[in-house]
Order: sequence, then structure tokens, then C-alpha cells
Amino acid sequence: MNYMLVNLKLGFRDIWKHKFFFVVCVAFLVLFNNVQLLLPATIYYMNRAEDQPGDALKSFNLIYT
Repeated sequence: MNYMLVNLKLGFRDIWKHKFFFVVCVAFLVLFNNVQLLLPATIYYMNRAEDQPGDALKSFNLIYT
């Protein structure tokens, strides 16, 4: 039990010593997780909005080369 408290104390001391790097890493992880969550949601809702009834069907003309 005592070793756990010593390890926590040393861990917090290391975080305090390298606080700028720690804050930058946490900010990067938060930003990356937000992008990771919002990107698929945006793609899903954009595709869902295109599938609404009443929209004209899209067709493409083939151009042979």
C-alpha cells in the first residue's frame, strides 16, 4: 500500500515537472477524440440528408474513352 502512494506522489511530481508537455498531450488527445467522433457523425448525417424522399434522382452520363 505504501508503494502505491509513493508511486502516485512521484507520478504527480513528474507531471508537475513536465506540465507543458502534459497539457499539450492532453489537448492533442481531446482534439483527436473530438475529430474521431464528429467526422463519422457528419458523414452519416450528410448521407442521411441526401436520402430524404422528394429529392431528384441523380444520374451520370457515361463517357467512353
